[in-house]
Amino acid sequence: MSTSSSNPLIRDAQSQDVIAIAGLLTQLNRAEGSTTITDANLLAKGLFGEGREVNLRALVAEQGGEVIAAVLYYRGYDVLTAVHGYHLADFVVEESVRRRGVGKQLFAALAEQNLREGGHWVSLTVLSSNERARSFYNALGMTHVPVDFFAIGERGLRSVQALLQK
Repeated sequence: MSTSSSNPLIRDAQSQDVIAIAGLLTQLNRAEGSTTITDANLLAKGLFGEGREVNLRALVAEQGGEVIAAVLYYRGYDVLTAVHGYHLADFVVEESVRRRGVGKQLFAALAEQNLREGGHWVSLTVLSSNERARSFYNALGMTHVPVDFFAIGERGLRSVQALLQK
């Protein structure tokens, strides 16, 4: 996609990148206070597996033959405006290369691709406590949308299911 002597190469993720991406995601998990280790095999299935439910995609930034950043995303649809765009599942830059413009370059490549594919927006969630990420997204011109995010896991889903069976 793009490169120069000092800039990283921004490109679509390939199957050989999965271990590096999983490592970056594990770094992000730890930085956010989670002990979850991203499973490279499950990530590979999510990105490249046959018959996957969600078309998870990724762009990576590579420098010196090493993946130093990744953005994982999937296409979404906004029923309010009746247009599609990308929802970011995760965005991570290797700690040692942060504040060097890699994240901005990766996001710019994602924005260009989204527009080329007819997309109209990019959305994401960020932990309220992650001030660095919030500042980064604000600097890109993203707008905070005051919504409450709710989630339910498998155990909760099973509880709801049991209510319906009564």
